[in-house]
Amino acid sequence: MAKLTGMGGSITVSATAYAVSEWSGTVSNELQDVTDTASGGWVNRIASVSSADITFRAWWGSSVALLSSTFASGTKVTASLAVGNSTVTMSGGFFVESITITNNAKGAVEFQCTAKSDGAVTIAATP
Repeated sequence: MAKLTGMGGSITVSATAYAVSEWSGTVSNELQDVTDTASGGWVNRIASVSSADITFRAWWGSSVALLSSTFASGTKVTASLAVGNSTVTMSGGFFVESITITNNAKGAVEFQCTAKSDGAVTIAATP
């Protein structure tokens, strides 16, 4: 199986692609404990609702105004995150939960954003 490199990964909102140093996405399901006296001493669970969290890092530079306005805390964005140099994306609606600006005296200033899904998220290859 061929391996992918993260080079080429980005996050796109409203047709604007933002270069990132890294991004991650986590999809999870809130499993519900339905253990009862018929469970034979084992925990029983059922799947419930799904959600996704994304986090990305970018260098704070020439796109400062775009990053801080597009990804303002509390803002809903429809985003598509490109997986490396492939045609695979993770896409959906997300509410920006937080942003962090890290001012490193010996390095580049970093912008970090964390967001939570609002509705369905898809992971798919585009033709």
